[in-house]
Amino acid sequence: MLWFEKKFLSPSDIEDGPLKPNTLNRLTTLFFCLFLASLCLSPPAALPQTMVLALLALVFARLMALDLTALVLPDVYTLPLLALGLFAPFLLGWHTNWHTALTGAGLGLTLSFGFALLAEKLTNANSGLGGGDIKLIAAAGAWLGPFLLLFYIPAGVLLALVFSLFLKDAKNIPFGPALCVILWGIFLFYPKLLGLLL
Repeated sequence: MLWFEKKFLSPSDIEDGPLKPNTLNRLTTLFFCLFLASLCLSPPAALPQTMVLALLALVFARLMALDLTALVLPDVYTLPLLALGLFAPFLLGWHTNWHTALTGAGLGLTLSFGFALLAEKLTNANSGLGGGDIKLIAAAGAWLGPFLLLFYIPAGVLLALVFSLFLKDAKNIPFGPALCVILWGIFLFYPKLLGLLL
């Protein structure tokens, strides 16, 4: 882990993920390259939009690698992603007002935190949805707004179930990689996706 990631985590936050910790940096590089390569599939974007997407690709790649190796989505990435989500979508031409971003973030936080609490009450066990997952869903809500968030969450759950088929021996299945992949796909095809859903 990088020094600033360790600064925001206590040793008790880090668990053994389904992949070995020594693969963390290689996974980050692999995922980042895959995200950047997928930019070729998306419609052409202006330079500021491409720069925002490249930065997001790096953050998502690191989040995925950390969740697969240590079952953690550090605040050093999720909280700035949430803060950026409150104004960066305007740069991309997605929202027309702050209300949409704030409503999406609030809805994401409420739905994910509510689900985690309900699951723990019903099962008397950990829901498997950690604080990093909750913050990542809230950040996605800020970027996407409430309408697309309601598409994003079920799509993330379905992709996590698919990932779980490949991680059969894992004690815990990380949810962050599925959330990052779905969010990236929405970012790449936002106008087309919005046109299909409306």
